[in-house]
Amino acid sequence: MKQCFVGTNTLLCVLVLSLCETVSGGREQYFVKQPEDVTVVAGEKAILTCIVDFKEGSLQWTKDGFGLGTNRSLPGYPKYTMVGSDPVRDWNLEILSTDIEDDAVYQCQVGAGGNSKPIRSQKARLTVLVPPGAPVITQGNMVGVTAGQETVLECVSHGGSSAVQLTWQDETGSLIGTDINTSSNREGKTFTTVSTLRLMTTTSDDHRKIYCIVSSHLSREKQHTWTELRVTYKPQIKINIQGGGLPSEGDSLTAICETDAQPAVTSISWYIDQMLIETGGQIVIEKLDKKYQGSVLKCKADNSVGSSEASINLDVKYGPIITLQPQSMTARLEQEVTFHCQAAGNPPPVYVWTKVGDMLPVSYSQNLTVTTSSETVGEYQCEARVVTVVKSQTVSLSLLTKPVIRGDKVQYGMMGQSVRLNCPFDGTVDSSTVMTWDQAGNIISSHDDLYQMSSNQLIIKMAIEKDFNTFYGCRVVNEIGEDYLPITLLQQEVNVVLSTNMVLYVVIAVFGVLILGLVLVLCGVLYQRRNKSNLKYLTGSQNRKSPGRKESPDDSPELQRLSCAEPDLIPVPRIGWDPRESSNEPSEDGHSYFGNVIYPSESDYTKQSDQWKPLRFPSRYLEMEREEPNTVQYPLQNSYIADVTTDKSTPTQYKNLGSEDICSSNPLIASHHSFHKSPVQSMAAPLANIYSYDDQ
Repeated sequence: MKQCFVGTNTLLCVLVLSLCETVSGGREQYFVKQPEDVTVVAGEKAILTCIVDFKEGSLQWTKDGFGLGTNRSLPGYPKYTMVGSDPVRDWNLEILSTDIEDDAVYQCQVGAGGNSKPIRSQKARLTVLVPPGAPVITQGNMVGVTAGQETVLECVSHGGSSAVQLTWQDETGSLIGTDINTSSNREGKTFTTVSTLRLMTTTSDDHRKIYCIVSSHLSREKQHTWTELRVTYKPQIKINIQGGGLPSEGDSLTAICETDAQPAVTSISWYIDQMLIETGGQIVIEKLDKKYQGSVLKCKADNSVGSSEASINLDVKYGPIITLQPQSMTARLEQEVTFHCQAAGNPPPVYVWTKVGDMLPVSYSQNLTVTTSSETVGEYQCEARVVTVVKSQTVSLSLLTKPVIRGDKVQYGMMGQSVRLNCPFDGTVDSSTVMTWDQAGNIISSHDDLYQMSSNQLIIKMAIEKDFNTFYGCRVVNEIGEDYLPITLLQQEVNVVLSTNMVLYVVIAVFGVLILGLVLVLCGVLYQRRNKSNLKYLTGSQNRKSPGRKESPDDSPELQRLSCAEPDLIPVPRIGWDPRESSNEPSEDGHSYFGNVIYPSESDYTKQSDQWKPLRFPSRYLEMEREEPNTVQYPLQNSYIADVTTDKSTPTQYKNLGSEDICSSNPLIASHHSFHKSPVQSMAAPLANIYSYDDQ
């Protein structure tokens, strides 16, 4: 690109060269692809990639910061070569037959050149995986051990590029996983793994082979080594009771001590409750007594390795005896509790648990386990049965509840005296229940000389001014929960301080007096209104009294009552005055209305009823104007005549009306619209049939 051929136009060559310089000079060298981390197994080939475009400077690879050279063949490093399909752009590092020494950090670097600055690629890690070395048991191929003593075996594997796993097995292939400690240490670029096995050998371990196996993901086949155990042991003892069965009280007992030892046993001894009784291979006990129940019969044997012993508990057949009494318990809701009961007897007694008050047993086991609830709370008893029955003491199951404090939040005391702060609470009290006191958040110690703590109380021995108008706290805690009561201590005056209940009673009394006063005032107002209404009515009635009729002392009380009409507070009109306008035409109900007076229809007069009462109108009807001041007479039944006036100034006159009287102050009662006919025909029905407001 930068050459011009001979014979070419000089100006054209200069332009081409200038253009080439511009194009190439505008681009700097850069990495097209940088190396990345690579992992290989020892012996495999590894390639780290490095591709550079527009390379102008020298290129080299570094290993752990040290340069390998700029020549592609990398002399001095026979396994290392820079290769690639494009000799200008590709500068890949190829490593043949890798080993642990090739495990390092590599980087591709290009120096400055032309218009390009030096550049460095990202660092790449080459990890070479090396399989671990063969395991070795440091104690050798044969180990002498003693039964019953701890034996330590150690297995070591060197040379792995990473920590490996060591396992222990026996000749059957079963893993031994008891008390194994494995550790790995890095030594340069390799690891050393150590595994320690601790085991307690027994007589069965004699001639047993123990294998140490190393496994790695780098190798398909596992490597192993082994050692053989040679065991010596103390005597093994077994006590054999002759005759079989359970001896009863008064019988004799023969026991034989059977031994197995390596080397042989040198002596045998017999003990009962640690007391030497006999020597030799067997022992005979004459006439067993109840006192032997539960005693320990022991056989001891010795050899050159050591001593061994075996023991049994002697059982003598007899009736049951309670040896462990159950105890009462307190538990939380839904908590499981167990009552323990134990009885001595041979054969072993049968246990039965019953709940006091229930007929059926609740359990047939030695220990009773129940879940605390409202149904299970109560008293229980254990029974032991062999031939006879014995009962334990009665125990109870109580429900543990959260404490609830019932004390007052404000309490009083007097300066210079002992002050008691009370903190009563409800709830179950057990060993976990704790009450603590504090003053303004500071815990009060039980050893503080200024205070004394008693049952549910804090006593301030000699109260001073700073003890008042401050806050105290009472906290009660148990397994279920806690409760806290803040208490304000106020100074009590010499005068008696009203309690909260007393203040409440005073407030209720004041409100009661106020309500009673309002009721009395209302009653007085209603009474005054009633008196004014009666006075108004009586005044109007006296003004309308008939001058022609005088009261007679012979008048009956009924007539006297009728002669003095009473006011109606809520009048309801029936027959009589109607507020409708006057009309000569009959209405829809069959009556005629003239001059604001209701004229009864003919059917009204024909109705017969002995329960009708004299007509009585409200006082306001008596004050109404009448149109015609004339008077007509109408015959009544039994030829009785009534003078009826339409003039309000002239009262109605009665003549021989018999038992149905009409008050002289009543308003006009006019006849039916047929009064133009014969008076006798028009008034065929008795006037007494007219009904009044008293009708129901």
